Amino acid sequence: MSREPRAFLFRFVKSALLLGSVLVVLIAACWLERSSSPMPRPVVALDFVKFSSQGTNFVAVISFAYRGQTEVCLWDSSQLWRLVAETPTGWITNRPPFATVAGLGLPPGSNRVFAVPMPPQTLQWRVTTTYGYAKRHHAPSEFSGWVWRSPLVQRGPGLITDAISWGLDLLPDPPPLEEGEVSTPLQTNSPPLL
Repeated sequence: MSREPRAFLFRFVKSALLLGSVLVVLIAACWLERSSSPMPRPVVALDFVKFSSQGTNFVAVISFAYRGQTEVCLWDSSQLWRLVAETPTGWITNRPPFATVAGLGLPPGSNRVFAVPMPPQTLQWRVTTTYGYAKRHHAPSEFSGWVWRSPLVQRGPGLITDAISWGLDLLPDPPPLEEGEVSTPLQTNSPPLL
């Protein structure tokens, strides 16, 4: 090989490496910028649906509706609701006993329905529940979610899936979720009499 083609090849490889390095830096900068950008605040509603009976007790069927743009985490709704009710004997607050709590991810436009036991002779009442949401994007978590939703990974053999899981476990954990609280309006409808 003569000197000219060798010099051309050297310049081409050098330019390709420089261009590739710039591209990697730009992708990393975009990834980091996105991971620190704020997410829109969640739009949630807690609404009364109807009264229903469970055995000899009445329950209020409550709907947690999520109308936001990103996912929220609704804590185990059978454990973390709070009922404040007025009865002829005064105001009472019912809180179910605390148990191990797992979060249920709710995608945008979804709904979760749960039942809250009502005390007899309730005059007015309100239910409150807690939910979690991320204030900022977390690029490693979003990448991990994208990988697990991929049909190639879902249908892959166990050994490959285990290797991918091990690799994704090396990514940093997301920051803790922020907590929000939502309540029904003060309801003046009483459960029907038995």
